[in-house]
Amino acid sequence: MRKTIEEIKAQVQKECTDTSFKHHKWYWEHHLMPMMWIALKLADEVGVDRELIELVVYLHDIAKIRGLDDHASEGARIADEMLPEIPKRDLIIKCIALHNKPSENDPVEVQLIAAADAVSHFLSPFFEIYIWENPERDFNWLCESNILKAEKDWKRILLPEAREMAREAYQDVIKRYEVQKQWQ
Repeated sequence: MRKTIEEIKAQVQKECTDTSFKHHKWYWEHHLMPMMWIALKLADEVGVDRELIELVVYLHDIAKIRGLDDHASEGARIADEMLPEIPKRDLIIKCIALHNKPSENDPVEVQLIAAADAVSHFLSPFFEIYIWENPERDFNWLCESNILKAEKDWKRILLPEAREMAREAYQDVIKRYEVQKQWQ
């Protein structure tokens, strides 16, 4: 399994740093690497297979990296094509397909990936990068958009361990982008 992980890692790193990808300047360092750290920490806390989690982190946004719409279902399709026959292959694909809309009935691995993805937004400069990447947008609109994204991400964090990890940062994001409303 380690060989597969290293091959997928190399391929995804190459793709997400390609200049044709909109987020190529920051995605690897400021999304995937924080998400990996969070996901592996959560995997240890809840007793989930770390190698499975590594593969899912690398592949969860592969369709987004390739510029495709409906990135969760398209990502699952791409992962199905990329992955060899390995243990828990179907669970890996399911995690990718459901990472944007987890439910309490989903396997803990799905909930963990969704949580790690969302928590990474709170613990990295994700919201600031969004403003930086969209200079043509009205600043107040960007602030409101960040609040909506933060609230949507918070709802994806179903694991109590992940909620605790992100609670303060989530509250800070909301305060930071609501502050502009106080002065109007």
